[in-house]
Amino acid sequence: FPSVSGMVSIVTGAGHGIGQGIAELFAEQGATVIVSDRDARKARAVASSITRRGGTAEAFPCNIGRQRDVERLVHDARTRFRRIDVLVNNAFHWDGRRFENQTWRGLQRYADVNFTGTTYLTQLVLQHMRNRVLVARRRRRRLISPGTVIFITSVHEKTVRRLHPWYSMSKRAEAGLVAEAAVAYGPYGIRINAIAPGHTETDSISVVLSKLS
Repeated sequence: FPSVSGMVSIVTGAGHGIGQGIAELFAEQGATVIVSDRDARKARAVASSITRRGGTAEAFPCNIGRQRDVERLVHDARTRFRRIDVLVNNAFHWDGRRFENQTWRGLQRYADVNFTGTTYLTQLVLQHMRNRVLVARRRRRRLISPGTVIFITSVHEKTVRRLHPWYSMSKRAEAGLVAEAAVAYGPYGIRINAIAPGHTETDSISVVLSKLS
């Protein structure tokens, strides 16, 4: 498993669940972790927990579904740490509504978070990573890492369950973005991959599943 020691890493949706686990693991391995979550209280709690255990982390509240929040996240991360080495796109929206019960506003929320916001954040971070690579090449300087972007997608890319097409569609869109971006940014040494977990017991998922029972 490649080490993230010394790397500056953004983890979205890191105030709980899978994102929190990733943030904690990265910190244990020596990364500086930017704990990003739309819930500022949860983000601060995770960052504080990491620092109490000897890790390095700071909370950067961000609603991925809002353009200004995304832009501020990248700007503040670059201003504070001068670089971004790793981006983990973990934040997502899933409200558990069945096919026939979804609303226009609900659909827009899926698009804002799972597609538009995640894509825009990735775009801004990849621009930063590519520019760092080009500068390093001109100066013949070696980087600690050209950059890595990881998408937490889902087995719903390939499977259908309980008629939740909105979530599955958004995760399939992410998978397409991963493939396209990996080809485009591979020549710069930037790695872009996806991890597609199955059902994972987290607090947020438990709340949604309780609505379906």
